[in-house]
Amino acid sequence: MISVILRSKNDVALIRQTVEGLLGQRDCDEFEIISCDDSSTDGTAEIIAEYPEVRRIDPESVPYNPARVLNRAVQHTKGELIIFNNSDSIPQNDQYFRYLIEPLADSQCGAVYGCQLPRPDAWAFIKREHRRAFNPQSSTSAIPDFFSLVASATRREILLEEPFDLAMQYSEDIEWSRRIQKKMNLQVVYAPKAVVEHSHNYTFREVWKRFYNEGRAEVQISQKPPAITALIRQPVMEILRDLGFELKNLELKDIPRGILYRIIQKYATFRGGYAEAGRWRL
Repeated sequence: MISVILRSKNDVALIRQTVEGLLGQRDCDEFEIISCDDSSTDGTAEIIAEYPEVRRIDPESVPYNPARVLNRAVQHTKGELIIFNNSDSIPQNDQYFRYLIEPLADSQCGAVYGCQLPRPDAWAFIKREHRRAFNPQSSTSAIPDFFSLVASATRREILLEEPFDLAMQYSEDIEWSRRIQKKMNLQVVYAPKAVVEHSHNYTFREVWKRFYNEGRAEVQISQKPPAITALIRQPVMEILRDLGFELKNLELKDIPRGILYRIIQKYATFRGGYAEAGRWRL
């Protein structure tokens, strides 16, 4: 049996498409869908409640912690295999579950993540970023040591032995994936045919918040302070890659926004890492 954990928070514009996509899966084992909605106020929870096939877990009256929410949801599952699917992650075919869980037949595979296609309105530099992380024509990501819980699968026994770390307020999926590779000697596999639509056009304020906290999380995971040389090198390299993609695809209007986005992204990551470590390195 497969248990699907659906996390949601104010995704009223997309939640119906996501639920319909999950319920429409074919050629896979029996499955259940478990919803853990984080007190949505825009009607998301009400739409989920329209589907009797979805079992809902009421939120706890404590400050939000992603690891605790995920671990609690796992405790409510019945399946041997668990799929994580965010509420804004829309399956693009009715074989999504099958493609996502197939690699888990290998006992050396500990986790699988699917291909995330950017939305049609995604900015050009976001499209390039997705192509690098989720190439539909490749069996690996171009980003080293990559994993995303947004559309992913694992075995329940692994999560019970190595649950998500409550100390992680961000990047709990990255920390978990690296831990099961190191401690359990398991592999993380990319499944390019398990396709969902998922991307974000963040505001600059949202970019700062996300990457500042991801910078802190990276120091928690790696135990290394941020590198000052990376603060200089990474924005330049990303901007140059973005420019090449934008020029090639004639999406010139996104160039100014992309340059500012990369500067904020990389500086926020550095500042978050510095705040966590209290120092930086060369």
